[in-house]
Amino acid sequence: MKLISSHFFLLLPLIGSIVAVAGVPLPTTRTEVAGRNSGRSDRGDIASLDNDDQRSPDEEAYDNTDGTSMGYDRDLDIVSGGTSTDWTSESPTSNAVNIYRRNAAKLSKAGSVTGKVGKGIGIAATVVDAVPVVGDVVGTALQVVSTFLKLLSEVENAFGKAEHKSDQERSKFTQQIVAKTLKQHPGWNVVTTDDKHHEAYFEGTEHTDWSHDTASVKTALRKTYHYDVYAARTGIFILNGDGGFENWAYQGPQIKAVPKTDRLILSGTMPKNAGKPKSGKCSVHMYLYDKNAKENPSPHSTLVAIVKDASGMVVGFEGNGDLSKTVSVTGHLPMPLSFSDASKDTLTLTYGKDKFNTSTKSRCSEGKSKKGTRGMDCTFDCAFK
Repeated sequence: MKLISSHFFLLLPLIGSIVAVAGVPLPTTRTEVAGRNSGRSDRGDIASLDNDDQRSPDEEAYDNTDGTSMGYDRDLDIVSGGTSTDWTSESPTSNAVNIYRRNAAKLSKAGSVTGKVGKGIGIAATVVDAVPVVGDVVGTALQVVSTFLKLLSEVENAFGKAEHKSDQERSKFTQQIVAKTLKQHPGWNVVTTDDKHHEAYFEGTEHTDWSHDTASVKTALRKTYHYDVYAARTGIFILNGDGGFENWAYQGPQIKAVPKTDRLILSGTMPKNAGKPKSGKCSVHMYLYDKNAKENPSPHSTLVAIVKDASGMVVGFEGNGDLSKTVSVTGHLPMPLSFSDASKDTLTLTYGKDKFNTSTKSRCSEGKSKKGTRGMDCTFDCAFK
């Protein structure tokens, strides 16, 4: 089974280096990590599909030392350890050291890039072995996602068996991984789906208050399943279409599923470490669901609103607003942003003394109604202390 992680494992050499300096032992596992971008196995070894072989990114295979071939991917591969998948004839230790040195040289050249990314996960990366307590939950969002991917990489036998069974059985398999993840990180909300047709809006700082990664699993029957996995405390997740029986699962102490809309509302403790929101032009992204529509079988119109600060960080939201009355969103805003249903096609927004409606072209843009749902975006001036 292969697990391809889009960006998390790219950062693990940095984490491994920090842990090595601190003298913190890393857990051991038989899973090996390899890829065109640097990564590490969960035992701390650094491995990479080196670019020295001059292969094209579009090539579909590379050779094992035993003469067989395996799938070649442009991103990270996690392959079950063993003699048939050893990358060289060197001993495992010397091979890992040599690959680590090559990756270290590459990272030094790409320091400006990795430095920016590394800064973003500094809180999570400094203590890998110890699980910190952030507010009233265990771990950081980045660690929660990492746990999910690690568990996914360790259960190839179970997945192979589930592959021969029904869609419902494969769905249970994914749900079990989510449940096991939450056992290690109580207090979090975890959502996983396929890599298409969904939107995620979570409050706070990425990697600490919420995190996201992608993975692909190729099974013994050569079928590939794609996963998008999120860990968050508060926010909104919208599934536009089928999440996939194999991929779609969610669990957490503060998740509410809105019927008929495949919309999840995460209402955990508002992140306290989101940092100071940025003043300037705030924005609000809205979905207006018509009353008695297929996606909103209610006698009133329903509002979904996501408020962002000037930097694009989510600072407030409403996941199921009843527009038969005024709907207000505060979150991290210094005062409420209110919405009222002025007519079938427009909304009136009020923020302090600022009052406007969604038909104001200088402030807002409106999409066309599709199956009783209409998307809208507006901006307003905001100031945070």
